[in-house]
Amino acid sequence: MAAAVLNAGARSLTLDLESDDGFWVGSGDDALRLGERLRQRSESARVDVAIDPRPWKMLAAPLGEFATFCDGIRPQLYWDIFNTSENVSRYACMGFPPGPDGITPEFLVDTTQQLLAPFDRWVVPIAQGREVTSTRGQASRTSFGSARCRR
Repeated sequence: MAAAVLNAGARSLTLDLESDDGFWVGSGDDALRLGERLRQRSESARVDVAIDPRPWKMLAAPLGEFATFCDGIRPQLYWDIFNTSENVSRYACMGFPPGPDGITPEFLVDTTQQLLAPFDRWVVPIAQGREVTSTRGQASRTSFGSARCRR
């Protein structure tokens, strides 16, 4: 289906790579074959991958293989739904302990940049889709501008 979208004339495509039910089903080798086919059909199209940036979710998906053929990574930074005691504990267990405010926009931007740096890809966060009214949220909108990094 992705190749058909590019063949129809789309100049860019974002693939939602998540390990949960209803998303990516396949191995790392399957991901490499997909990338080879996409690039054969449209070498110049921009292909990005949208991910759940929580470290344990990233480990469950073949992000390394997707990064070999994708131009950018679009981490989905949903601080409100990620700010749970379970996620705080899991981040801490993975070596990224959140501060006293829990999982804030700034925490997600900083942690995600550290986790994605080895992939050497353009990183453009996807933020939650509703208006944020808190002072902390206001500051976070500003910080997203600096979260973009070019490979």
